[in-house]
Amino acid sequence: MLVIAGDEARALRHDHIGTEHLLLGLLREEGGGAPAILRSLDLTAQGARAEAIELVGYGDADAASQMRLTPRLVRAPALAAGEADRLGRADADTEHVPLALIVDAPPPDRRSRRRDARGDGPHRRVAAPDRVSVRRLATGGPGRR
Repeated sequence: MLVIAGDEARALRHDHIGTEHLLLGLLREEGGGAPAILRSLDLTAQGARAEAIELVGYGDADAASQMRLTPRLVRAPALAAGEADRLGRADADTEHVPLALIVDAPPPDRRSRRRDARGDGPHRRVAAPDRVSVRRLATGGPGRR
């Protein structure tokens, strides 16, 4: 998964691999639970890529440059394992990653200020799925808090 996320970061000429690239990688995957969950929420690789470009733009990193991992990306596997544990699963799988990204997401008001500070105009609020909805999709049953 990290290789695909790195490919996404390079395509956007970013100097880092972050959770936005991980999400794009998950949407490109054919198997596993995460792609099905994300698609059921009407997320597509093309739409998510367009949103990433709108929010953070293209970078200017050289394709050969070494990319760093963002702190949120580094935390994602541990958070996914915690979500798997809360759901009674022995191992974390791709369907636990969207839950980890929701748990570790910055509040919408912080995202808005960051984008507005770049001078890109008013922030378009994108409805983010909540943890309970994603858990329901991941387990096929009611979500637990």
